[in-house]
Amino acid sequence: MGTGATMIRYLKKSLIFWMGAIATAVAIFFLSQIYLEISREIKFASYGRITTGTVEGKREDKETVDGRTHSYLVVSYVFDPLTSLPQKGEGDVDEARFDALNPGDKIDIQFVAGEATLNRIAGGPTFWSVAGIVGAMTGLFLAIGLSLSILAIRRARRQSRLWTHGIAHRARIVKFSRWNPHSKEDQNYLIEYEYDIGSGEKLTGKSLPHDRSWFGRIGEGEEIDIVVDPQNPGVSEWRKEME
Repeated sequence: MGTGATMIRYLKKSLIFWMGAIATAVAIFFLSQIYLEISREIKFASYGRITTGTVEGKREDKETVDGRTHSYLVVSYVFDPLTSLPQKGEGDVDEARFDALNPGDKIDIQFVAGEATLNRIAGGPTFWSVAGIVGAMTGLFLAIGLSLSILAIRRARRQSRLWTHGIAHRARIVKFSRWNPHSKEDQNYLIEYEYDIGSGEKLTGKSLPHDRSWFGRIGEGEEIDIVVDPQNPGVSEWRKEME
């Protein structure tokens, strides 16, 4: 099997690679949303116009996330941009403004000239007020995603070398533990093992994290088959993970 094919085969089974891919995808999604919001703010700044609209109604929306309920106070409105048909819209407001407004009241509306469907309540929150938080989240997900992906690719390259030049050895399991003992949701485990290639020095290695059932009945003190890099004996892989 060629080096490229071995790497692809490894990456398909790598939890670290898929975690990195998901984190990177989330970061790309955030970047696309940032781009859209920045484009929107540029339009408001360059072509924004203020006109008077009329409140049509108001409501309280509720959303439950992770067991917590969040309330959003929404005001709907209608306005006439003069150059096109009357437009409708809605926007979140704070509690004071929500209580003060009633259907029929007049309210300032900001819209984009020539694109009246792009509108909002004037004086409300803008994207710039949350840009720092969104940017930080995007940077965090991107850093995590790229770091995990690079780690997985390095391991894939290492495994490809082991497939090509590796030497079979036996190793003894010295530890069986949870990958992330501080997480209640993460139930993945890994093993640490040691081996001697004849020099008298005890070398160590560890498996990738897997669901507990993946390991079967194997436990501490038992022996497993590994493959060792002859040029760098400290580099090894559990043969079961290479199948």
